[in-house]
Formats: sequence, C-alpha cells, structure tokens
Amino acid sequence: MKEITLEEIGGFKIGHASNIQAGTGCTVFLPDKLAPCGIDVRGGGPASRETELLNTKMAAEGLHGIILSGGSAYSLEAATGVMDFLEERGIGFDTGIAKVPLICQSALFDLGVQNAKTRPDKLMGYRACENAFANENALVNKNAFVNENALANENASANENASANENAFVNENASANENDFVNENASANKNTSANQNTLASQVENNKKRIHSKIESGNIGAGTGCSVGKILGMEYAMKTGIGIYAAQIGPVKVGAIVALNALGDIFDEEGQQVAGLLSADKKGLRSSEEMLYEMTQAKFFGSNTTLAIVITNCRFNKSDLNKIAGMSQNGYARAINPIHTTADGDTIYVASVGDLEADINIVGTLASRVVHRAVLNATKVPSAYGFPSAHSLSVNESF
Repeated sequence: MKEITLEEIGGFKIGHASNIQAGTGCTVFLPDKLAPCGIDVRGGGPASRETELLNTKMAAEGLHGIILSGGSAYSLEAATGVMDFLEERGIGFDTGIAKVPLICQSALFDLGVQNAKTRPDKLMGYRACENAFANENALVNKNAFVNENALANENASANENASANENAFVNENASANENDFVNENASANKNTSANQNTLASQVENNKKRIHSKIESGNIGAGTGCSVGKILGMEYAMKTGIGIYAAQIGPVKVGAIVALNALGDIFDEEGQQVAGLLSADKKGLRSSEEMLYEMTQAKFFGSNTTLAIVITNCRFNKSDLNKIAGMSQNGYARAINPIHTTADGDTIYVASVGDLEADINIVGTLASRVVHRAVLNATKVPSAYGFPSAHSLSVNESF
C-alpha cells in the first residue's frame, strides 16, 4: 500500500467555507460528472438531506455533489447553495423543465463550540463551491507545470534555455535565472539527459506539493469538531478535517473525514491519542470506562463523524453501499465508543473512475484509509479553548 495525495485519485473538486468566529463551516465534494454513490449510517442521531436518493430502490444513478457541515440540522439549507451554484453552470438532472442538481448533505453538531446561533447556510454552501473551483484553478492554472508535456518532450533545448521556453515552469524571472527551476546547479551541469531527469523529478515533486492543497485541520466542516465528550465539552479535545489516500496497484482510495465523535481516538497499535481528558486535563482517560461507571447515561446527538470515501474504481450504487458499510470498520478501529445514540456517524462512498476492481479489495482498503484519515483529523492546532492531541505530553511523539 502506497500513500498518495487525495487529488491523485482525480475526477472531483473539494472546497471549504468556514466562519472562524462562530466555530463552524462546511466542506463540499463536487465530482466532475455525475458520480455513483453509496452511504452507510450507523449513528443514532443523524442530520441529513436527500440521503434517500442512495437507497437502491430509488431511481437516482448518482450525485452531483455531497456537502458535510457543522450547524446540526439547522445547516441543511447549505445544500441549496450548492444546488444554486451548480444550476448556474447547467449541472443537474435534466427534467425537461430545469436541471436539478442531486445533492446529499450530512451535518454534525458543533453548536456548543462558539456561537450556536450562527450556522452554515445557503451562502456558505455556495462559497464552498466557489472555493472548490478556485482550488482546482490554482492547481491547473497557476502556470504550475504549465508545460505538462515537459515529461514527454525530450527536446534538450527546452532545458538549455529557459528564457526561450518560459512556459516550461512558472518562473516570471526565467530570463534572469535561466535554469533556476530545472537545475539549481545548471551552470555546473550541462548534461542534457541529467537536466531532463531533473525536470521530470521537479515536475513530479511539485505536482505532489501542489496536489496536496486540499486543506485539512480546523477548516470547513471540521472548524468546530471535537472528541471525548462523554462528560460534556469541559473535557473534550479539538479535532477537525483529516485526509488520507492510498494506492494498491491501479486501485486508488481516499477519504476526507470530519471527526466529531463522542468517544476516544486510537491509533493502529491501539494507543489512545485523543479523547476524554483526565481530571487535570494533562492526559487522557477512557470514555468506555467512564461509560460503565455511569448508572444512567444521558446523551443527546451532539457529536457525529462524517466521511466521504472516493475511489477511481467503477461500482454501482448497491456495491458502493456495501463499501460504505465496510468503511465503517475504519471508524470502529479508530473510535471508541462508536455508533452510539449520541452520534450520527455517516460515510459516503463515491466512484469517480472506470477501473474494474474487486469490491472486497476496495472495501478493505477503504476501511484502512478511513482509520488513517481519522487519525490525521486529530493533528490540528488547539482552538476555542480545547487542547489538541499535539498539546498533550502523552503524545510527544505523535
């Protein structure tokens, strides 16, 4: 299994919109074309919109977008902003009268973080879409790797004279520093093949750098996320958006997670890395053990972890619902307690490619990337008075 960037899967855009002062936000996933999708809901308190479209009995063959948001059920209007954005661009299911974008939304509860009266709305959903398109333009049009043919073009003169081929890379001052981007020691190295190898290496390295521009952390739907809330917000920890993607052969699977769980977070060795703070707030304690000490637990749906799994493999809605169910194993490995009545844990799976693959391989890999995306969602700065995993002495090597 090789780690890749989420963008290397291809075929989609992701954008965030946040209200930092209010401690909330939303994250939108927009496939380049109608994408078959599935869903699995395990938590007892979901807040969602149009998820019944993914029922195998329904006629919809796919979705034009998925939006994850804070704000609980109040924020479900954010999907209307996504619909407006796509309608303006002629994207949607053609009814013969109007093109209706097919959008699903799931919301998490972050109302107790800052301002409970300010939630993601229609405008924020629209802005998340604008940011998704702006992000893609930054990837494609920043003259970043303007010359994608550089790898295939073995013309030595393109490397020997950067000022004669300014679009080989983004360097407005190429004439002043002819080989700065291609080879820092070009003056000492006039070997054409060596320069070409350097060019290829720079393109690949910079692609990875640019293609990691989908932001994670305290942003979008992760702005107000937290974990370890079995005793309320007083002993909770800050989490946010986490991303992870992997490749096995040609199969690519990635996940973006908004981590907002009642329970604690565990790494792949079973070590607790985040969750319920100790009484002195300098370490961690077990939410599971605390649950057993309660004679009568009184919870409400103030949590919910949300994820979108994306694959380059082709599956129908029924298959994707199964993969979504298998992906929940990633939650179960990483979060405990999980799938409680106080959570609305939901995972979407979207197919954005045409690769033929075995459902068991993709589902098993999906559960693995979900687990790692959850772990990455703990690697955020402290915020709103909630410490993060990095701030605890027990996680010095985390």
